[in-house]
Amino acid sequence: MTDELIQAAYEKIASAAPPPERIRARLQARSRSHRQRRAVLAGAGALGATALTVPFVHFLRGGSPPETAPIDAVTASAPPPKPAATAPLRYALGWLPAGVGEQYREATTDGGTRTWLLDGLTYPTDYTVAKGVTLAVGERSEDNAGTPVTIGDVTGRLVVTDSSFVEWTPKGGPTMIVTVYGLPGSTEVALRMARSVRPTRATIPVWIRSPWIPDRFRGSTSARLIPLAGGGWRQELTYAAPRFTQVLRIVAGTAKPSDPTQLQRQRPDGTWLWIPEHPADMVGLEPFEPPTTAEATRLLDELVCVTPDLEWVGGRL
Repeated sequence: MTDELIQAAYEKIASAAPPPERIRARLQARSRSHRQRRAVLAGAGALGATALTVPFVHFLRGGSPPETAPIDAVTASAPPPKPAATAPLRYALGWLPAGVGEQYREATTDGGTRTWLLDGLTYPTDYTVAKGVTLAVGERSEDNAGTPVTIGDVTGRLVVTDSSFVEWTPKGGPTMIVTVYGLPGSTEVALRMARSVRPTRATIPVWIRSPWIPDRFRGSTSARLIPLAGGGWRQELTYAAPRFTQVLRIVAGTAKPSDPTQLQRQRPDGTWLWIPEHPADMVGLEPFEPPTTAEATRLLDELVCVTPDLEWVGGRL
């Protein structure tokens, strides 16, 4: 074999090995289609998400669109906002390491994801990863690699890269993954967190919903809430057809969009609504068929988006 062929072979192998940052981002930045199709957990196989591969309970608990007061009309004595819907958490942590506060929430059919970051950090909106911990209910990996560990009365798996992952499936429950990145003793922290998880009847408020979407995007749904510095916020509503053949994302937030959009507008209360030209964390979707102009207009016209209650930001359990 010539030196050129040997070098080409090495480059092919290197290009197939994902960096650790991508591994972390798959769980914490919720890069779902990218994670399912291409990202591979080093030495342990690819992680896929079930949270977007089952039909979302289509906001059955949501009532009629609530009225939202303009931002400058909200006072300390005003009643708390009413969510557009609620979703069951199903499982919750009983223990967290010191020095972290909640900075991210996502509702899905199986309970969704919550992330606690080191005090003083905010959740990144550019799909990078900040130091902290995550509980993802409804996540699962695609193989059985890792070290067996006991979580309650079942056997789970521990995988350690530059992050520590613990995955397990409680009897009668969905598969779950705890992730710890950038904390001292991350493996011990991940195991203790996983062993503290218990069922809960608590619900999580969902502040955004779409009464209508084009049929080609139907299949699964997630609703993310990301607090921003200075009291702002960003909400993302994502629909994915089976096998992510088509993906639709609708975004609302207090800041004007900085990435290319297909359609954007600002409501009288100051909230920006937009449909990204292409979801930034969705790669390899072929062919991508964005909403038509008429569809995009209807989606933003009918979108129900409530200014979220952010009292939970920075909290613990």
